[in-house]
Amino acid sequence: MRLFVALDLPDAVRHPLAAWRPPIDGVCWTPAERLHLTLRFLGATPSEGRDAITDHITRIEARPVPLRTGPLVALPSGRRPRVLAVRVAESP
Repeated sequence: MRLFVALDLPDAVRHPLAAWRPPIDGVCWTPAERLHLTLRFLGATPSEGRDAITDHITRIEARPVPLRTGPLVALPSGRRPRVLAVRVAESP
């Protein structure tokens, strides 16, 4: 199973991103409720490791941090985009 670590977006971010998506022939936009901030792509992970990873991650407690959006990027490349993403600008 391919796994990644992500954070849910607050509605104040999710709704404007979802509203921005123009209708384009052949494009299937991700439903608004599935928009997220990917922190780390873990790749192919054995199912027995999934539970341990989930257990560790769900115990993390942290305060909210301010984020600034960066540029739009096409993944895996601009020539063959499968995902349109908004980068998050680095901050201390």
